[in-house]
Amino acid sequence: MQKGSCACGAITYELDDDNKAAMICYCRDCNKTSSGGALFLRTDKVNLRLKGSPKFWATNATQSGKESRRYFCPECGVHLWVEVDQWPSILTLKVGTLDDYADITLATEVHTRNAIKAFQPVQDVGQKRIP
Repeated sequence: MQKGSCACGAITYELDDDNKAAMICYCRDCNKTSSGGALFLRTDKVNLRLKGSPKFWATNATQSGKESRRYFCPECGVHLWVEVDQWPSILTLKVGTLDDYADITLATEVHTRNAIKAFQPVQDVGQKRIP
């Protein structure tokens, strides 16, 4: 089990998933909300146990054209996770919100064609193109 929270502690969570393989997403939304890509863990929604009341904003202006919802703390503004209609049972949790991320490894990068030039693809990490 992994635990995490927003910066102010108003939102806390437990994650019943020991996945340590992260992905960096460089889609336009992640570039805007994270200033150059976002580091996520993918997990099934049922694995997240939440305390607190996050808010979300939704958009259809995604590269897939499917709606995405970005959940955040209404007190401190920290972005916690994303849900995308393209993958209805999955959420992508921001690695920086974990209490302990020392063992997280980078497994893949997605939407690399949108990466800010300062972020070049990482050697020996699989890059994928997601429709």
